Amino acid sequence: MTTTGSPLNLRSAPSTDAEVITQLPYGLTLQATAQVPGWYRVVYLDGQGWVSVSFVTPSGGGCPA
Repeated sequence: MTTTGSPLNLRSAPSTDAEVITQLPYGLTLQATAQVPGWYRVVYLDGQGWVSVSFVTPSGGGCPA
């Protein structure tokens, strides 16, 4: 998937109340590892975090359920 919002908050949990780990730039390609309603867990650098589905565009083979 690709980020479409900038800066996009990478969060520690799938909630707007969760801690912001870092901010991601526009146009960054990420790999999703999980999905819950409204959120994707993605790999970024050496860790993982959550991004809102509102600010990414799926690309390729999709996401594991």
